[in-house]
Amino acid sequence: MLFFSQNALSSAKKGRKVCFHRTSFQLVPNWSKDQHSKALDAFLSACKCIMRRDGLKSISSLTEIGQEAHKWQHACLEASKITRRNRDRESRLFFEREFIPYRISNENGSFIGRATGYYEVELFGSARRTHIHKFPVYRAPGNLNKLSGTNKLSRAAIDNGSLSGGRLEIAWVSSKAKLFMAHLQGAASIKLRNNAVIRVSYDGQNGFPHRDITHLFQKYGGKNLNSVLEMMMWIDRNPKIADQILHANPSYIFFKISNGKSVVGGHGSELIPGRSVAINSNIYPYGMPIWVQSCTPKIGFSSPKSYEKLLIAQDSGGAIRDPLRIDIFFGSGRMAEEIATRMNEKASYIVLFPRNVKIPDCYIS
Repeated sequence: MLFFSQNALSSAKKGRKVCFHRTSFQLVPNWSKDQHSKALDAFLSACKCIMRRDGLKSISSLTEIGQEAHKWQHACLEASKITRRNRDRESRLFFEREFIPYRISNENGSFIGRATGYYEVELFGSARRTHIHKFPVYRAPGNLNKLSGTNKLSRAAIDNGSLSGGRLEIAWVSSKAKLFMAHLQGAASIKLRNNAVIRVSYDGQNGFPHRDITHLFQKYGGKNLNSVLEMMMWIDRNPKIADQILHANPSYIFFKISNGKSVVGGHGSELIPGRSVAINSNIYPYGMPIWVQSCTPKIGFSSPKSYEKLLIAQDSGGAIRDPLRIDIFFGSGRMAEEIATRMNEKASYIVLFPRNVKIPDCYIS
């Protein structure tokens, strides 16, 4: 997730060069132990968007990697043929048959990056402002491109009312801390007073850089806070002082209403908890399978566990710049929140591309 990302943020200003090293599935650690049918579900979700693209045009308008969409559409059609019988085995054979694996390294020749996590934040809100629900969830202004990076759109300016009166409020919520977390996660569900639920997802950013604010809590009196969840509770207990901390991160996220019961990523496809991942979409195309070798964080009395899974690129994030940085979607609920807010682990990656897609030795975005 994007709250604790010191290492990733420190590398955000470095070059965005990635190099691809062809390998084989036989050399992918513990490849055969994964439940590939779960990765197939995420890939099929991404395929709903891939199949809508003009086959002769690029798979992505953001990167030159990936070539024409029809090369991916062929893989989607083959994936759709897999039946429930021996689905894990057939899914694994599908990825082995249709894709070529590539280890990736950065401009320094390092294969080690960082894996963080994000989740769907659960908010309580109202369609109108009340004395309890007083923090607005904004959709993007129509002239976002023109205003991007200007003083009117800094976090402090927006919190002080620079967008009020523009009828941009999707809803009003009760927790400043959880709304801030929703900005960092890029996805939230808002439960209204009539028990209706509005799901919102990322729909643009204000043009300001994301800044790490963790170190500021102690300066302003938030001492002995050992987790993101403790910081969130402190923010809600100290809203006026907390503004001085929150405004040190000028980045601000705008939302759109997502139809359906699932979280929708930047690709426009529904995310699968534990199998969908956010990447730098200026480097990698949406729909790309990526093998992640990392570990999960220690939670409570549990020990860190090995995390070796095939995930699908379906989302992006404002703080994801390094080519060796990913953000894993863990779903919604308390356990997802626990894992996502603590996840900040070293990781290495192997990306998969359709066999008829030509990949350069290195690429600079």
